Amino acid sequence: MIKKILFIAACVSFTTVQAQLEKKLKAYYSFDSANLRDQVGSLDLNAASATYGSDRFNVANQSLLFSASGNKQASVEDSIMDLGNDFSISFWFKVNSNISSNGHNLVSSRKSKTNMEMGAVEILVWRDSHIYCNVRNFFTELSELRSTTQVLKDTWYHIALVRKADSTYLYVNNQLEHKLPLSTSFNVSPAVFWALGSDGGNATRILNGNIDDVRFFNDDLNAAEIDTLYRAPLNANSIKGMVNAKWRWLMVYPNPSKGVVTFNDQRSLATSTIKTVSLYDLQGMLLLKQFFADEITLSLKQWKAGNYFAVIENEKGEMQSLKVILL
Repeated sequence: MIKKILFIAACVSFTTVQAQLEKKLKAYYSFDSANLRDQVGSLDLNAASATYGSDRFNVANQSLLFSASGNKQASVEDSIMDLGNDFSISFWFKVNSNISSNGHNLVSSRKSKTNMEMGAVEILVWRDSHIYCNVRNFFTELSELRSTTQVLKDTWYHIALVRKADSTYLYVNNQLEHKLPLSTSFNVSPAVFWALGSDGGNATRILNGNIDDVRFFNDDLNAAEIDTLYRAPLNANSIKGMVNAKWRWLMVYPNPSKGVVTFNDQRSLATSTIKTVSLYDLQGMLLLKQFFADEITLSLKQWKAGNYFAVIENEKGEMQSLKVILL
């Protein structure tokens, strides 16, 4: 049986949430096309020997790669955020080896480049394979968040650490896994130095893995904003790279289109496993997302003429992109 799915109108727009995120964003490191630039400002990272790897969509040179024998740290000498007020940090990471007794540092701040105090904010995978987010006043723990998730090697994870007033929150893969009050007996240590892939001073906990899409926000993030970061936006290079030979059965027509688009799954109903369809512009901005059903109507007429990407995800988490041209 041929399964035919028609999309004609209506889906939720993420524009408002994305606008909120852009207002809060202080620094963003996408590592697209192998670079360390801050995409929203001038706080570029420094690395003695930067190396790059594939991102979570298996597109080459789109994430920062760390190893004990190669790139050990990327850093920036700047406060980036006011840690005495609300803030958030969001990023993706993958560990490329079994968790060692030393663990793996992911993101850390320090009050100076040379002092050996513990990081005011330190996010790491510890020897028990759980993710820990520590917020400190020098050596005094103000909050120690611990994930319920245990990290597996060769698996990508999304992390969001949020400070909102006197509470701290740890999200892993879009799920709130730990919430703790923040002790206010001391202020959070100021930061003038941030390190990725290490804690800035401990050479034994260097990450063996990848970090991608690191964002610093000078405000707290809500659940809708974290959901948007987890699901989108994608960078345009990653979208273009989502090509899988196994997906040649998937077609879209008419293309170009005036707004009514049909996606055709030419396999049998029993083997069809499409889960979601998302529409992106060429900058990687998510415009809409629709969960799959036998028949779904969706309007593309609200967007101006031009080129777009439709990203289709199956139940295994595999993705395929198709260019959609609107007239």
